[in-house]
Amino acid sequence: NWKPDSWLARIEENHKLGLHTLVLLDIKVKEQSEENLLRGRKIYEPPRYMSPTVALSQIISAIERARSSTSERSAITLSSEETLAITLSRVGSPTQKLVAGTLAELSAQPQETFGDPLHAMVLVGKRLHPLEIEYASVWAVDRDSWRRVAKDVYGVKE
Repeated sequence: NWKPDSWLARIEENHKLGLHTLVLLDIKVKEQSEENLLRGRKIYEPPRYMSPTVALSQIISAIERARSSTSERSAITLSSEETLAITLSRVGSPTQKLVAGTLAELSAQPQETFGDPLHAMVLVGKRLHPLEIEYASVWAVDRDSWRRVAKDVYGVKE
């Protein structure tokens, strides 16, 4: 039941420095099944794309595991209720979609909310300008919550 979470240290490091973190969600294209690989058959699996729902679930689980670890409890500053994020899909295309909120708010959204692949996510750092909050609030799941967290947790002045 081991799950990789070495990436959480980089996200946490950026968060402590107040920096935004761009997370490019996993793409599995032109991969062979284990059976086909072992048998030397050049048969590939259909493309698969990680959804924001899966990524958010993994991030929140990793945060919770790190918080429950006695050695890392005090080191973790990320929180599902107080960490802002923006999901992006098909950036630059006519059908691009952005959704903003806390990790918890975003993880409660149905998959359809985020649109079709490809997806990326920005975990918002605390070195934030008020215009960034105002601009991103257009895509917020809950605008009042977005602004409240930005003001109370991130220290953004209005």
